[in-house]
Amino acid sequence: MTYQMRKDERRSHTRIELRETTAPVTIESARGAAFPGEIVDISLGGARVRYGAFEPEAGEPVRLRVHDEQAEAEICWRRADEVGLRFIGLTMEAACQILETILRRQVYSPVLQLG
Repeated sequence: MTYQMRKDERRSHTRIELRETTAPVTIESARGAAFPGEIVDISLGGARVRYGAFEPEAGEPVRLRVHDEQAEAEICWRRADEVGLRFIGLTMEAACQILETILRRQVYSPVLQLG
């Protein structure tokens, strides 16, 4: 697994960019629908998520589920097949647990080699 930590001057939190792989997540809309997605990068303040069949609107509240962890969020922007999420009311402890879950799953995810 490879990831890169970036501090962008526009952001208040350092982002962790997942490079070789992404972290699977579920985005749950306020309307009750659930959609699969992948975290492209994440910070203590939010995440960039690639998604499939989902028509989110900026400002829409959603719930992000990462394995057994979850976070309330708001959609900040939408481009093609990606959205930017801002976490709402996420404690530092909960944010760290989500980051740890993602990174732990990335490090220990099995790799199948054919040959």
